[in-house]
Amino acid sequence: MIKRMTIGLLFLFLSITCLLWTSPKAISQPNSIVIGHGAEPSNLFPLCSDQACQDRITGVSEPLVFLDEDAKTIPALATKWEIADGKKWRFYLRKDVVFHNGEKFLAEDVAFTINTCLDPNVKCPRIGLIRGYRCEIVNDYTVDIINEKGPRFLLL
Repeated sequence: MIKRMTIGLLFLFLSITCLLWTSPKAISQPNSIVIGHGAEPSNLFPLCSDQACQDRITGVSEPLVFLDEDAKTIPALATKWEIADGKKWRFYLRKDVVFHNGEKFLAEDVAFTINTCLDPNVKCPRIGLIRGYRCEIVNDYTVDIINEKGPRFLLL
């Protein structure tokens, strides 16, 4: 009986402690989700983070395309894509995507991400995935990603 009461009180204490550690502001925000991690990611650029950071930011970033369970390329942020002459991929972007602050997701955001990762001052650990590529903005919702050296696997 005393053992059950002790376990019950311990459970109650741990439950109250967990509630107190949870941010009241986060709890009170409608339409929000709070995810806890043991460490802060060093940055939020998917291509410029190490694997530990990548695991933490996967839930808040998306690539242009995904691979499904059969290893077929399927749309993500891009609705469709074309490959021209083995050097250029043209991606047509979704028009219904907005960032957390309400700004539209545009081709300039794709170019910014790639150019930031290519910047030698950033020291991107995954630069090998995109070295030799460059971005050209066609319009707000169309971007060309070009590799002058010819075809290489690309999954952004």
